Amino acid sequence: MHIKLWLGNLSAMLALNLNGRHLLHMRIHNDAQQMRDELDQQNAVRVSVALFGQPGAGKSSLINKIVGEKVAAVGVETDKTVDEAEYEHNGLTLVDLPGYGTQRFPKETYRSTFNLEKFDLLLCVTSGKFHQADTELFQELDRMGKVCIFVVNKHDELWEDDVTIEELESRKRDDIVKQVGKPVEVTFTSCRKGYGLDVLNETILKNLDAAKRERWLRGAKAYSLEFLQLKRDVADKHVSVAA
Repeated sequence: MHIKLWLGNLSAMLALNLNGRHLLHMRIHNDAQQMRDELDQQNAVRVSVALFGQPGAGKSSLINKIVGEKVAAVGVETDKTVDEAEYEHNGLTLVDLPGYGTQRFPKETYRSTFNLEKFDLLLCVTSGKFHQADTELFQELDRMGKVCIFVVNKHDELWEDDVTIEELESRKRDDIVKQVGKPVEVTFTSCRKGYGLDVLNETILKNLDAAKRERWLRGAKAYSLEFLQLKRDVADKHVSVAA
């Protein structure tokens, strides 16, 4: 009688143990699948940024500086963009747009030709006189509700005798605001000197949503200790999910 009772209890304990192990395996499997799904979602996120501006403004150089590699050819001929030039790098898509309102790309069809709605934000790159075509494209983007950051490139060439750099920067900002007719974000960069690239990164970051910010941090080159730390934090998070 005691033996039968003992065997019965043993069988029940074994059954509970097997059931518990099964539930544990199921939980591990579900957790692993959830982490794989989260990793897939993170990897699927893309940040798409378009650059527009006049030939010679240094858009190709800026693209190379943003990703930290020479992905775009730089030179006199490549500055004369006659078609859309697209560069992919680690989840970032950077597009150099051709001139707005030209015979080949008239204003009336420019928006649909280059599907401007698809871009997360746009950079208007200038290095000299601000042109009317850039103003008109910005106004079109503004009506669409798109984020547009103005980048005054070639900051190292900004010079005038007996005028401070602060005054010259202020003049540039005022001129752009006057041209476009509203307050806008203006950053100054020099690809040659590496100036202002940290500020540009920060400006882009604050204009992206959380998931896109993480992708930008993973894909763009760091130009400040703060950005580098954020980049490491995102990388650690990504590795922990992948593990």
